[in-house]
Amino acid sequence: MTKPRKRKRAKKYLYYQLLLSIALIIFLGTTGIGYAAWNNMLKIEGTVFTGYIEPVFCEPELSKNGAKGNGSVIMSENGKKLIVNILNAYPGDVYFLDFKIKNEGTIPVKAETLVMTSGEELEVKLIHEPVSIIEGQGMSDGRIRIKVCQVSEDVFSAFLVGLSFRQHLNNEY
Repeated sequence: MTKPRKRKRAKKYLYYQLLLSIALIIFLGTTGIGYAAWNNMLKIEGTVFTGYIEPVFCEPELSKNGAKGNGSVIMSENGKKLIVNILNAYPGDVYFLDFKIKNEGTIPVKAETLVMTSGEELEVKLIHEPVSIIEGQGMSDGRIRIKVCQVSEDVFSAFLVGLSFRQHLNNEY
């Protein structure tokens, strides 16, 4: 007698499982239809590619302007730095460093300058600043005057002219 009773329970259990599964399918189906009916969404997708700034020096030239010492200018490989060497300088010697700046980037840049010298031996002056705004792929030129004021034996004098660039926004003037 125990065997028919177990079969009856098994059939009853199977019947409830089937009924629960059908109810779950109906519930999930109506939930999806309800969500779809209440969700009416529009989408806009886009892609934005940004540009970059890449100011570099090109065509540097150091002229002596009658000075007695010897000078040279070396440009770094990436074009980000100019190194000026002046040997056997005399008081009163004046040198001019002419250079061009090219914005190899795609975004206009705005230049800001900083001139610093060490000691009283040199007078360094930016006499022709590059234009303040250089368009993408544009060029500008500049000129620096280096005057030797005093000379002491075996003294090393240094100067720094910094040109910092930042992105130029169209609404800036």
